[in-house]
Amino acid sequence: MKRMDVDYDNLCQKLRQHEQTITQLLSMIAVNNRKITDLNKRQLSLEQKNRNSPRSPHTNAAKELSSIPSDAPYVKE
Repeated sequence: MKRMDVDYDNLCQKLRQHEQTITQLLSMIAVNNRKITDLNKRQLSLEQKNRNSPRSPHTNAAKELSSIPSDAPYVKE
């Protein structure tokens, strides 16, 4: 009977340790999920600002160059 009590106590202790480990892991997952959500919101916000902001001169120049037909004669200004 004594042996069963020791095994039961040992089993209960291991169970508590596993529960604590699981709780810590869930907490870590929750923190990481919040960080991912925050990063996603920031990324979406930056993309939205980028879409709404006026184009930079470099982007405008590239856009103008890409609209010139490739067979157009080269004219030096």
